[in-house]
Amino acid sequence: MNINQNLKTYISKGNARLFIALLLITSGIWFIIQLSKTYKADLSVNIKFTDIPINQVIDNKKISVNYELKATGFKLIWHDFKSNIIDYSLNKLNQSEQSYLLNTDLIKDSLKNKYFIKEENIKFNKDTIKINFSEKEVKYVKIKPLVSYSFASGYNTIHQLKTNPDSIKVSGKKNILNQIKYIKTKKIKITDVNDTINQLINLRTPKEEIDVKEEQVKIYLPVQKFTEVKKVVSVQITNVPDSIQVNYFPKNVSLNYLVPISKYNDISTEQFKVECDFKDKYSKQGIIIPKVTKKPDYIKNINISPSKIDFFIKK
Repeated sequence: MNINQNLKTYISKGNARLFIALLLITSGIWFIIQLSKTYKADLSVNIKFTDIPINQVIDNKKISVNYELKATGFKLIWHDFKSNIIDYSLNKLNQSEQSYLLNTDLIKDSLKNKYFIKEENIKFNKDTIKINFSEKEVKYVKIKPLVSYSFASGYNTIHQLKTNPDSIKVSGKKNILNQIKYIKTKKIKITDVNDTINQLINLRTPKEEIDVKEEQVKIYLPVQKFTEVKKVVSVQITNVPDSIQVNYFPKNVSLNYLVPISKYNDISTEQFKVECDFKDKYSKQGIIIPKVTKKPDYIKNINISPSKIDFFIKK
């Protein structure tokens, strides 16, 4: 009884294997027959243009062109495995006033060689494709450095950060160039600066349609050691009407500021002037605010003490 059952099971499994094998064979034959048939398919090819003249801007450096292909299923599968980009040099195309003319017969020839298909089986809606271009405009624009920096203790600068060069040549379509006011650098942050900044920094290209001559510029900022100085300077009051007399206190103020060590011995009290404009007085409080109206260009972070001057009018 057990032998009969095992035999039936073995035969049943054998029939299943045979059925699967026959199914795979028939499916494969059917698939091959279907791929051998001829089909019409709507396809597209990407055309990329090279050798663009330096004085011209192409509206589209890469375009997609639709076409109809009559081919077997095998050819269509082969088409999917191949690269879908064809390069054309503009030097080989006919040129009209503001455009290049690409004859679709050239594309047919390329497709024929690329995919091993007959030229008569390729059909385009147009005989000629127009590639518009415009003459490039050129101008110089300023460079805007996006650089933030902080100094190490005791260091500072009396200069503004500069770029070399400070402007750069860009080219492109006139309507796009008109929108470009400056070229920005990449953002960078420099901390604890204790020496002159002198390094390269990358530029940002504002638009893909714009060509920038350089990719980098140099940023430059002289940095030197500073020291703190204190000087006592007399205060003057200006714009006092002739009809009144004004007395004020204190008559002198202290100026605290930073100066480059290299300039320390060059500074004198005569180089400073502190004034109070009587027109800007605060009558109710009886005070006026002193301001530094004259100082050397190379000092930094100047502070006045006291920051208020008391006054009263003599009658």
